[in-house]
Amino acid sequence: MKKILHITEWHISTSYGGTEVYLDALCTALSSRNIKNSVIIWNETATPEEPGVYYINPRDSEEYNRILIAEILQKEKPEKIFIHSSYENVFLIAEIIKYKIPYYYFFHTHSGLCNQGNFRFLDKYSCTDLFQPLKCTICRRPKENIVIGFLKVIILDILLRLSLRKNPLLCQNKIVSRQKENMICYAEKVIVFTSQDRNLLIKNRIKAEKILCLPQELSKSRLSECLKQSQNERTGIPRFGYIGRCCETKGVKILVEAVIKMSRDIDFELEIYGCKFSNPFCEDLRKISQDDPRIKLYESIPPEMVPEKLGNFDVFCIPSTIYETGPLTLRESVYSGCYVVGSDKIGQIDFLKKYGQVIEQNTPECWKNIFERCVRDIEFIRVNRRREFPDALSMDALAEQLLKS
Repeated sequence: MKKILHITEWHISTSYGGTEVYLDALCTALSSRNIKNSVIIWNETATPEEPGVYYINPRDSEEYNRILIAEILQKEKPEKIFIHSSYENVFLIAEIIKYKIPYYYFFHTHSGLCNQGNFRFLDKYSCTDLFQPLKCTICRRPKENIVIGFLKVIILDILLRLSLRKNPLLCQNKIVSRQKENMICYAEKVIVFTSQDRNLLIKNRIKAEKILCLPQELSKSRLSECLKQSQNERTGIPRFGYIGRCCETKGVKILVEAVIKMSRDIDFELEIYGCKFSNPFCEDLRKISQDDPRIKLYESIPPEMVPEKLGNFDVFCIPSTIYETGPLTLRESVYSGCYVVGSDKIGQIDFLKKYGQVIEQNTPECWKNIFERCVRDIEFIRVNRRREFPDALSMDALAEQLLKS
């Protein structure tokens, strides 16, 4: 039996994040092909171990984790490794290379160099390889003086190139120990989910043949459940929805502020799932929305409940403020028959343009206009919403492409 080891940050059975849902679907598809999947969860919060699931705490010493990883690799003996994690663990790659195990790196825009919305800044000022310290340093300090920033990273770049002659595995080099971008240098393939990510890598001199572009699709069961919801008739007052993490970067506050700006005579509901009321951001949302009964705030829901909730929405909102690979809820909401409106920060922008609408400006005023128009045209939206998706793929087809690569 073939074996594949996955490395991720969250337990796939307890988290709703798009990466985890994607990984869960991928493991299911691979298992159906008689492939054994094991998982390393790179996280500070461990739950009781189960067969084939290992926990590594990034707060533990590098030496301890190096030994632990070596033991796991010797025990599992995987033929391939799929890295879905964005943790900065270059020494992990050194161990994988030492055991001569080919690994595939899943590149996510929001978890890589382009975090904090600096995609355009990064793209404009890049002048060395994507995986050298230059752009990483600039990206993390976008307000720093450009001249000083360039001088710093050029020095780091020179030191890195000198160190490569002595230590090609990079495992002992402190300069690059925090540069997770080096993880891609030795990857067999780099998996991307959008054409934007692919173009970014090619622009930074990653060979096209090394890049495998796959859409973020759903498992067979998840896809089937969403398509079933697309047949449901929507009635009653217009319902707008958001499902996902509630934080500043996801733009949820923009939706709340948009509703507050609207006349109380306009009857509709905005349902937001994913709030943690112990979180200061969510508590702030609750305070500013408590006087408007049209805004409904709910805690996170289990992944299996998502298609059912989507089946109740007329319009699904994705107001992301930073560039991200997905979100996966884009496909789920479309396949569930929702009209989708999102910001231009969504990675799968072509998919959104085909099945929904890209908002002109991701501001409360623009979202207010969208809500008002959708309420006014709700019958048209309901009658003309899409119920068939001949181009929808399940994860099984994508898993087949991965195995052939």
